[in-house]
Amino acid sequence: MKRNFEKNIHVLNQLMGYCKRIGGSEIHSKFIIEGEKTHITVSVIKSDIDSHDIDELRKQLAISRQPEVEEDYWNLGLSGNMGDEMSLVGMMTDTTEVMYEDDTLTIIVERHDD
Repeated sequence: MKRNFEKNIHVLNQLMGYCKRIGGSEIHSKFIIEGEKTHITVSVIKSDIDSHDIDELRKQLAISRQPEVEEDYWNLGLSGNMGDEMSLVGMMTDTTEVMYEDDTLTIIVERHDD
């Protein structure tokens, strides 16, 4: 259970880091645990995000969950040092959604416990 929580926090950290890297200064997050599912929502107000960047983010997050890759990274001790790979976030999550409207980028991911 603790390990799942740490992984969920890592996903949240990566999403918030992405929002900061694209130049966001007002970042909001929501972290909801419902039984064996965790819902993570991160939004950032940013008026000039290119549609290509949104498409690329969707593509990276759409990578299917790969528990074996997730475990390999975790077991190698890279849990706090995996860079800003949104594709890795995709590999660690079960569902993702990316929306951009009214100058607000919203990223929603769901992770089921191992």
